[in-house]
Amino acid sequence: MAKAASQGNRRAKISRIVQSLLAFSVGLAFFAGTQQAFSQTEENAKKGIQLKKEGITAYIVRDESLDGIKLTMLIGHNGKLSQRIRKMVGRDVIPLIFSVSTLPGQTTYFNPLALEFVQDGKSWRPDSSALDSVIIMLEEKGKFGGVLEGGQTHQAVLLLPEWFQVNKPIYIRYREQSDANLQLTQSLNGS
Repeated sequence: MAKAASQGNRRAKISRIVQSLLAFSVGLAFFAGTQQAFSQTEENAKKGIQLKKEGITAYIVRDESLDGIKLTMLIGHNGKLSQRIRKMVGRDVIPLIFSVSTLPGQTTYFNPLALEFVQDGKSWRPDSSALDSVIIMLEEKGKFGGVLEGGQTHQAVLLLPEWFQVNKPIYIRYREQSDANLQLTQSLNGS
C-alpha cells in the first residue's frame, strides 16, 4: 500500500514538472526547423535522429506503405529535471520525456519496444520483461504503447541505462521491422 502511494506521489511530481516543460515545447518543436530535418529519411532510419542534449527533439516516423506520417514524437531532456528524477528513482539514469501521437483522423500502433537508442556503436532497447523499471507513466491510467488514434497522446518518462552519457551524441530510431524479424527468427529457431 505504501509502495503504491509512493509511486503515485512520484508520478504526480514528475507529471507536474513534465507537463510544464511539454506545454512550452510542443509548439516550439514543430515551428523550429523544416519537416525534413525532423522526419525519418532513409538515412536517419538507419542511423537515427540525434537527441538534443538539452531541450526537445521532434521525430517523425514515416509509414512507408502509406507514404505518409505514422507517428510524431517529442523527446525532451532537461538537466535539472534529470537530477530530480535520478534522486526520486535512486539510480543513475538518463530520463527522457516522451510525447507520442499520430495525425488527426489516423489510427496507428506505437510499440515502445521498437525504440532503439545508440551511442558510440552500442545500442539499447527497452526490455518487455522490465518495462516497469524503465518507464514512468505521467498519468495514473496513462498509456505508453498500443493503439493511437488521432488526437490521442501517449506520454511517459523513459529511463536510459547509466552507461549512456548525455554529453556524447545519443541517437534514437524506431525500428518495428527488426522486431518482427527477430520474433520470426526466434520462432523459427524454437527459442
